[in-house]
Amino acid sequence: MPLFRLVMLAIAKTFSKLFSVATVTFFGRAPTRDDDKLGMVGVLSLVWLGALVAVAVPTVAETLIPFLPDDETLLRGVAIALAVLLPPAVGITISRVQNQPDTRRNMLVHVALGYAYATVIGLLTLALVLVVPVVKASELARRYDLQHLAVMVPPDRHDDFRAHVTEVMSRHGHALHEEPQPAPVRGLFKGLAHTESRIFRRGIDVQMRRLVADIDGERCQLTLHATDLSILAPRETASRAFALLADELDPRVVYFSWDDASQRVERAVCRCLDEIDAGRPCAREDVESLVEELRGVGLEPPEWNAVRRQLYRVECASERLRAQGATAEGETSKEAEPQR
Repeated sequence: MPLFRLVMLAIAKTFSKLFSVATVTFFGRAPTRDDDKLGMVGVLSLVWLGALVAVAVPTVAETLIPFLPDDETLLRGVAIALAVLLPPAVGITISRVQNQPDTRRNMLVHVALGYAYATVIGLLTLALVLVVPVVKASELARRYDLQHLAVMVPPDRHDDFRAHVTEVMSRHGHALHEEPQPAPVRGLFKGLAHTESRIFRRGIDVQMRRLVADIDGERCQLTLHATDLSILAPRETASRAFALLADELDPRVVYFSWDDASQRVERAVCRCLDEIDAGRPCAREDVESLVEELRGVGLEPPEWNAVRRQLYRVECASERLRAQGATAEGETSKEAEPQR
């Protein structure tokens, strides 16, 4: 049993990386605590599609489980068993993601929906795994680099997000114009967005926009959607655009993390920034409390760095306001001293 669990964990980890590359390339990422669960759902759904084929063509079952004897009746029996059992396993796994209520009724509902989940996720995963190598080959041929800025855009802020990115780039002399996304990419994203909305119980906007700028004679393509801002350009150009946007995106427009716990920290950061804009520094103990809370969330390094960078902004701006206040108070005290 320990060996079986070790093998399954290795398969899930490997597929999680593959599925992550496929989804992140176009569609961003899932909550950090659910990466392995999403990877397991992907591999189970793909195996389920293979099991359906193996019911009609039993030799396919040898690919799914290579240690089976060459017996057509046995192979077909294994394929039927997998076709029946894997979708409920998909449903149980989905019922365990962090946003789902931990109740018996919720698990039973997801077990019943397992066949629908396995069908949709299996087909989407297959399409993504087939599409990504083709797109990557094109990027390598053009010597383009693909960089991602982890964001999470609330459903009612997609237009604000686009306007904000356009304003940030324009402020630095890089005008953006919009180009249509290829229909297959839009279709895959809509399918994945609807599925993720159901799995993670949160609204995900299905809009996907491609904005293009000319930066020092190089084409720079920005893809904006609910869970990602990707930058496609020659390496140096992509790095410059990434640094510019990472420094200047406002956390009051987008989240920089998926997880509910870390988004609570981000909302507190936004309240601090509103106070700073009103001329009131954020208390040091409040900032220290948010830093401590962020440490306990368990984010992946890119997301942790993005949220921590916003806390640094709060710290620096607050200290600047305190210094200005101390300077003004000192000047007032000098003016109030009696003349000798």
